[in-house]
Amino acid sequence: MALESVNVAVEFSRDQDGYRVAAGRVTGEVTLTCERCMGDMHYSVDTEFELALVAEESQVPSLPKRYDPWLVPPGEEVAVGALLEDTLLLAIPVFPKHEPEECQIKMSFGIENEDDPSLSSVPEKPNPFSILADLKASQKK
Repeated sequence: MALESVNVAVEFSRDQDGYRVAAGRVTGEVTLTCERCMGDMHYSVDTEFELALVAEESQVPSLPKRYDPWLVPPGEEVAVGALLEDTLLLAIPVFPKHEPEECQIKMSFGIENEDDPSLSSVPEKPNPFSILADLKASQKK
């Protein structure tokens, strides 16, 4: 992953319940590697986060559901860079791939025009239930 242009806004505060909170938004462009063709792929990121800073893991179960926990042990500095890196990693797809029409790899496997049925190498099979439809129609007469 290569960062092209990323904007970050983070606000640290305390909520009405006294929780230390870090809330923000990350937007921008990153360059990823397409899993199909291994070429560069530009991906737009726009994600928000709302975290509650906790000193111990035992505090996590008591957090309101709107917050994700961010473990910051007492006496340690808040690692904002690590937070932003984790936020970006969670915002990008697990298996980044171009759209099929944009990818350098042909997805048609030898068929030049998939919309043209005459180019299909698989013959169309008759519907096995068409016989039943004919029998039902003949019984109504």
